[in-house]
Amino acid sequence: MRKRILVVDDDSMIREFLFNALSSFGYEVTTASDGSEAMDILRENTYHLVITDYNMPHLNGDALTEWIRLKDSLLPVIIISGYEIEESNLKFQLTAFLKKPFNLSKLHSTIKELFQQKRALE
Repeated sequence: MRKRILVVDDDSMIREFLFNALSSFGYEVTTASDGSEAMDILRENTYHLVITDYNMPHLNGDALTEWIRLKDSLLPVIIISGYEIEESNLKFQLTAFLKKPFNLSKLHSTIKELFQQKRALE
């Protein structure tokens, strides 16, 4: 079974880029344009990982991650942003941060690391 990833970003070019890159890595990818849309998708479907932008209208990546943790404490989340975020602000386990622009190999290795961490916690 292919791992399912939800990509959340208000920038359509970033969503398309991540959709194509993650699909080429063999993942099944769904996209959402903001945190509210992502919540609707997560209520109806199961995912193995969420990649979310930090700064978005309506519901930012931090608030989305907090909501995800209430729903599923072991769903890995990667927060991406063009701004620096203090690692200490990532208050939830199985949460990583990547600064835009990021290297695709770094993204892929971060995904694999989070999947390994999740297996260790299960």
